[in-house]
Amino acid sequence: IARIDYTDSADGVLLLEPSSTNRFIQSNQFDTTWVISNASLLSGQTGVGGSLNAWKLTENSSASEHFVRQTPNIGGVVSVSVYAKAGTNDFLYLRGVTSGVNIRTWFNLKTGVVGTIQSTSAIMKSMGNGWYRCTMVLTHDSAFEYYIGMSNADAVSTYQGDGTGSIFIQYAQLEQLSYPTSYIPTSGSTVTRAAET
Repeated sequence: IARIDYTDSADGVLLLEPSSTNRFIQSNQFDTTWVISNASLLSGQTGVGGSLNAWKLTENSSASEHFVRQTPNIGGVVSVSVYAKAGTNDFLYLRGVTSGVNIRTWFNLKTGVVGTIQSTSAIMKSMGNGWYRCTMVLTHDSAFEYYIGMSNADAVSTYQGDGTGSIFIQYAQLEQLSYPTSYIPTSGSTVTRAAET
């Protein structure tokens, strides 16, 4: 579907995307190649646009981080994004970590406002019905692990879970770009979308 940008002209111009690759090899199957820590997953949740393939991420009762994680082998400037919605918890955080480097950004899924930013930049885009696309941009080492975590407060990643706190997540994407492009589904391998012309 053609997208039109009217920023500089009442006539509008086509919005064309560059070629991009989603480096997460299971972009919406968080119970597969993703490492799950101190949390549980429930599939089949109502997601963006009425889809039925979102996931409920629920914390356990440990005093720790509660997250899913994947480790693609790329370096440089990247944008990592995920669609998310508040459950009984309001905060999502995205984290890139390797030896000696730890970069995190928090997103308030109740208010739609980016919280504490430790990355290059971060944005939230409303997708309707309480869903947001949350994006963090950073420069990283090729060994970075990427966390999609939940929290009960801004700037907090480790906390005492109560066994019931939850958020909803969907459609994760990692791109070697300084901004996110539209979602590229993957299922077992990386997928590249050709440049639009």
